[in-house]
Amino acid sequence: MSNPLLNSLKIAGIFLLTHYLSCVQISENENASSISYLYELDSASFEKQLRQVIEPFDSIAVIDIEGIPVIISSFIRELYERNSYLPYWHEKEAYRTYLKNLKEIHLDGLIREDYNYMQLQHLFQQINSLDTTNHKLVAAFDLITTNSLLLFSLHLAKGKSDPVKLDPNWNYDFLKSNPGEVDTIYRYLSQGAFDQLFHAIRSRSEFYLGMRNTMIDLYEAKAANAWDSIDFEGINKIELGDSNQVVVAIKNRLNGLTKNAGNPIYDSSTIALVMDFQELHGLESDGVIGKGTMDALNYSIDYKINKVKANMERARWLVSDLDEKLLVVNIADFNAYLMQRDSILFSSKIMVGKTYTKTPIFQSVLSYAEINPTWTVPRSILNRSILPKLRKDRNYLAKSNMKLLNFDGSQASIDGVDLNSTSFPYVVRQEPGPKNALGLVKFIFPNDFSVYLHDTNSRYLFARNERTFSSGCVRLDQPLEWTRILLNDPKYDESAINELIESGKTKRLYPKEKIRIMILYFTHVTERKTGKPFYYKDVYNRDERILKVLNAPIDTQALINRVQQLKKSRNAI
Repeated sequence: MSNPLLNSLKIAGIFLLTHYLSCVQISENENASSISYLYELDSASFEKQLRQVIEPFDSIAVIDIEGIPVIISSFIRELYERNSYLPYWHEKEAYRTYLKNLKEIHLDGLIREDYNYMQLQHLFQQINSLDTTNHKLVAAFDLITTNSLLLFSLHLAKGKSDPVKLDPNWNYDFLKSNPGEVDTIYRYLSQGAFDQLFHAIRSRSEFYLGMRNTMIDLYEAKAANAWDSIDFEGINKIELGDSNQVVVAIKNRLNGLTKNAGNPIYDSSTIALVMDFQELHGLESDGVIGKGTMDALNYSIDYKINKVKANMERARWLVSDLDEKLLVVNIADFNAYLMQRDSILFSSKIMVGKTYTKTPIFQSVLSYAEINPTWTVPRSILNRSILPKLRKDRNYLAKSNMKLLNFDGSQASIDGVDLNSTSFPYVVRQEPGPKNALGLVKFIFPNDFSVYLHDTNSRYLFARNERTFSSGCVRLDQPLEWTRILLNDPKYDESAINELIESGKTKRLYPKEKIRIMILYFTHVTERKTGKPFYYKDVYNRDERILKVLNAPIDTQALINRVQQLKKSRNAI
């Protein structure tokens, strides 16, 4: 099985906007005399009108210009100061290039209406319809277009939605603003190099570019009406050798019209196609067409577009240092990966939290591994699971290799304890051994959720395709291999680790290097090397919350707050 998240990720290598924009060369206009303009301009009149709009505001303000809310900030003022209060949108080619990019913005999962696509064209028509230049209208047009560009760039680089509002647990680094951004944006604006600007932003990550390529393919399929629903009514399962006219539709869906497309027999070559399809959709790759595969075969184009759209937004949120080692957990595809730069060093299956005990999304740094761990039962599990079993059988703790402890750590006796009382002033701890819920090893990293990575004594569950079985922690397949690789220490080779386990004693082992742990949630990725799009079940129902923000009009107050935060980050550098 391939590892699509890490094959494509380079973990969204997003640096400061200035860093990756300033590295792109912008070509100078070769022949200024060949430039055509949108309107006749009197520079003094334009400057007067522009200053009247932007200079009365010392701090960030949203003002109405021709019915369009425009953010006036120090960023806007600095941009126009650098341009000697001349217009940025005087040349026809620059304006047309920008409109072309706005027209294609759906390929980034964004909507044109947020960036005044129709209003800009209407304003341009107004300006063009007049016999003489209306410099007030021209100044408004220039400001609105510049505001549109800045907003487009902001959302493309850093996301439209606020991940903290969607998930208060979010603790990933934000892409901060930088004092040099004004100079960088000025260079692109003054040259009208908008194709280069947006390509530079998108190219921060092959991960993101892969998703965008998938989005292009999906919209092409939608335009061609190339996705009819397959009628599976009355069919429960299709296996090797079955003959059914539905098989013809399946062959056409998976491989296009071929010389065998009219053959209704479900043969071995079709099974191979179905197995690939199942893998791409996070299904058991067994070649048997059951309900899950039937549902996936009938996912609509719009369903897949929305899936990609939500995950492009997730990709825009991330900032990472490509040189450090990363242990990436993707909850939605039930796999963990150790990577450095674009190389996968190791990967394995995982189990994650149930839908009512969801594994949180956050990042941290590995502190240590613990061999033969004890397990202090969390209070929630104690109340929900352990106490009911104890009420039925007072010997349950002894049978499960558990001890009853006072809060000071001293051992208590279960005899005489009122198990029906509303209070239970004790701690339950499970000792190391084959029955221990944490298995043979656990990995600890600071967080507010009491979440860690660990082995399990229920390893048979790794054979399941959808693995939401834990109370929030992440259970690792191949835990001893993870221990050896994460410690990366010659003295803790396979033999030494096995010897420590056989001792039965609890021992902490510390990694030799910093390893950042990123617990993420991607329900779609496009594999970087092959271009294959993978779609995973939204087990925690998180996609819809992102789509709701992406499809809604911009929240003006939230945008002001965001601009203020960016201004603070610039001033702090």
